[in-house]
Amino acid sequence: MQSEENIIGYRLSPQQQRLWRLLAPSGTNPFRSVCVAELRGALDVSRLERALTLACRRHEALRTRFDLLPGLELPLQVIGDEPAAVRVRTVEVGGGYEAALARLLEEESAAGDAARECALRTLVAEAGDGRTLLLLSAPAMCADTASMLNLLEEVLSAYACDSKVPCEGEEVVQYVQFSEWQHELLAEPDAPSFWQRGVAASSTDLPLQTDAHTPAFSPRSLSVELGDEAMASVARLVIERGLSMEALLLSCWQVLLWRLTAEPGVLVHVGSACRPFEEMAGAVGLYAKWLPLAADFAGEDSLVEVAERAQSLLAEARSHEGYYRPGQEFTAGVNVEDAHDTDIQPRGLLGFSYEEWPGGGSGETGGLGWRVLHAASLSERFRLRLSATSHAAGLRLSFGYDAAAVDEEAVRRWSEAYLLMLEAASQQPSTPAAALPAVGERERRLLLRPCDFSEPDRTAARASVDSGETLHKLFKRQATLTPDAPAVVCGDSRLSFSELDSASDRLASRLCRLGVARGSVVALLFERSTEMFVGLLAALKAGAAYLPLDASQPESRLRFMLGDSGARALLTHRGLGLELGGATLTRVDLDDADLDAETEGEEWAAAPGVNGSDLAYVIYTSLDGRAQGRDGRTRLGRRAARGAAPGGLRGGGVRDGRTTLKGGPQRAALLRRLGQAVGAALVRSHAGGGAEGGAARPGGAARLRARAAVGCARHDAVAAADGVGRGGGDRC
Repeated sequence: MQSEENIIGYRLSPQQQRLWRLLAPSGTNPFRSVCVAELRGALDVSRLERALTLACRRHEALRTRFDLLPGLELPLQVIGDEPAAVRVRTVEVGGGYEAALARLLEEESAAGDAARECALRTLVAEAGDGRTLLLLSAPAMCADTASMLNLLEEVLSAYACDSKVPCEGEEVVQYVQFSEWQHELLAEPDAPSFWQRGVAASSTDLPLQTDAHTPAFSPRSLSVELGDEAMASVARLVIERGLSMEALLLSCWQVLLWRLTAEPGVLVHVGSACRPFEEMAGAVGLYAKWLPLAADFAGEDSLVEVAERAQSLLAEARSHEGYYRPGQEFTAGVNVEDAHDTDIQPRGLLGFSYEEWPGGGSGETGGLGWRVLHAASLSERFRLRLSATSHAAGLRLSFGYDAAAVDEEAVRRWSEAYLLMLEAASQQPSTPAAALPAVGERERRLLLRPCDFSEPDRTAARASVDSGETLHKLFKRQATLTPDAPAVVCGDSRLSFSELDSASDRLASRLCRLGVARGSVVALLFERSTEMFVGLLAALKAGAAYLPLDASQPESRLRFMLGDSGARALLTHRGLGLELGGATLTRVDLDDADLDAETEGEEWAAAPGVNGSDLAYVIYTSLDGRAQGRDGRTRLGRRAARGAAPGGLRGGGVRDGRTTLKGGPQRAALLRRLGQAVGAALVRSHAGGGAEGGAARPGGAARLRARAAVGCARHDAVAAADGVGRGGGDRC
């Protein structure tokens, strides 16, 4: 007769329930907590092992396993009576603590989810010069970041005593006590309705994001230290404005995500220790929660104003954190305990956390000097997450991301943008958040970088540069080579190269008869359409520069730009209805049925003297809709440029692999798309300044000279415009 085994188990905490449901879809278990410390002095490994074993005896969370019994959807927490002796693994690792950390994480992944008497894993590695690296790792189901830091200090104190944990006689809060208390709070009939008011789960895509619904999860991170000067400026701002460092860093992150996603608001999940009582401060377990914090933006708000709101919302949210069930915003109307994995599986959150290491993360005990090098925990699935850590040497910013969804190079550019915005806001606190500069060096290089091409194309590029050919001339050559190939596609409307060339020739001739000449400015006011490209090419062929206008702007703003630029003609559609008032320029409606009849049979003659030094287009860089100045203009010529991509591109938005932050002047996309159709160099304007990050104030014009196309287009080249005029759309 088989004996029955009696198991005493406890239900998972709400935090553990959420995490357990995330484990299965990910396919692996990347959810762990790690602490890395540098020790100075002679280390006795046997003595360290005794101290670690004592810590496991003191904290039940470190000797907990998770048993999934038949008929149960979720496992039980089963606590072992006595911990097995902890063994420290000693390895030879070159390259410092990062290599040791990578080795530990690799071993932790290889260990799988097998039940263990003690969840704690330990690695030490000699780093030379009397230094030893100590790595502590535990599954996130058993510990969060604060737990790992508590454990480090406790183990080192026990190591110094070599007999017992100094506070061993004191009662410690065990995790199952906290877990049951959380369930009791959530079950209260009169529980506050703060979290029941419904925070909409964010489904916003990030630029360059791949399929957001893939079950694969591949967390990575990159870290930067805030420079001394920037840190001093930020600290001064925090003191002067009565802000917390957390609120300021969070608000800058919210603004960056707002500008990246082009949404009116963003939802960021903010890390919270969830240790409301002093007795919980030194406890070990998965206490931390990620509280959903929504933020809406107005273009006039400064970063300080956004930070003040964030600080208030944070305080309010944390006063109700005990009543928040992790993941509840993804299960509106669903009982989370009865929900299936797919009901609460998000596409990946946008996260933020701020932590201050106790004592700056360093100290000395038992003849050992120590300092924390790394402490982190992953208990949620994030697409993108900023973790800010205040330590003795300054401020570390770690940008975590899901490599299965977001490209590493994009994250590096965004990290530069964040630092740039933070530094600018600390120096000029009154600057509107929408106007903060957000194009770092990597982004600038990408936007200006020529595309890769084959050696024949390189030869053609060099020849074009030497010849001084301009964009519209190369387009005409391409139209001769591939007359029937599609050049512009917008919905159901399309123009071949020959059709676009002929239509722009006729319109260029019309513009010349209206007095447009070399050096003139022709304004374009369109919704996305094939006519937009006809007008652009016609302006260039007439020797003029084009001025793209956004029909969603106020008419007073449009009239200002028309007058300030000295536009000679306006090409538009009748339906847009701009009242020109006293503006002295000619209006041409390209959807006028009589226009084709008027220009039929006209032949275009190249404007005399047009070369690479002439203006190609004019862009106003206002981010807030105001006209605040007329200086700070940057110029770029029409001359042919090396390194242009042959071939065209379908699609719109930012999925082309080149990202511009929201709020920046996106009109240069018009030239970029057309340039790709004929192999043009990529020229983009940037948020927060003039062309290529120039110094134009909001409202100032950035004047650019177009670098003409280089190389031969493929036969399937398609030009599609994005970011010009109102509306969205996947093409044109």
